[in-house]
Order: sequence, then C-alpha cells, then structure tokens
Amino acid sequence: MAIVRRLLLFLAIGALVGVVIASFTAMQTIPWYNTAGSGQALCNCLETARDATQAVIRWQLIGAAIGGVAFLILGIVLTVRGRNRRRMQSEPSASAPTTPPPRM
Repeated sequence: MAIVRRLLLFLAIGALVGVVIASFTAMQTIPWYNTAGSGQALCNCLETARDATQAVIRWQLIGAAIGGVAFLILGIVLTVRGRNRRRMQSEPSASAPTTPPPRM
C-alpha cells in the first residue's frame, strides 16, 4: 500500500508541475496565436475570449497529463531502484567470510 501511495504522490506532483509549466507556456503562446494579423481588433471579442480560455484549459490538461506520466515513470524507477538496493544490502554477499557456528 505504501508503494501505491508513493506512486500516487509522484503522479500528483507531476500533474501539478505540468499544469504550472503549461500555464506559463500558454501565457506566451495564446496571445500571439489570437492576435489579428493586421493589428486591428476586428474580431468577435466574446468568441476570442472563449477560445483563449478553452486553449488555456486544454494546455493545462495536456501539461498535467505529460507531467503526471513523467513523474509516475520517475516514481516507478526510483521505487524499483530503492527496493533493489535494500534487497542487495539485506542479503549477505558471497565474498564475505562466514564464521563457523560455535562448538559446544
């Protein structure tokens, strides 16, 4: 259960990081994409605002998905490495000398 909780934590952190990165990227890209070519505001402003809002939400969802998957993979890799490292430390190595049992 601890492994699942740890992986869900990685997933949530990755989704949050993805949303933040997508929000900053969207702030740069969306105004450029929605700017009129002639520089004049000859558009339906309500529709443009609605489209821009939908674009921000779309970017955030995509960023959350990418960040969540990336951090989930990172969490899986770190969990597997940690388990292998603990297993290797708990097993006695073959090169270590063993002491004979005490005689009675």
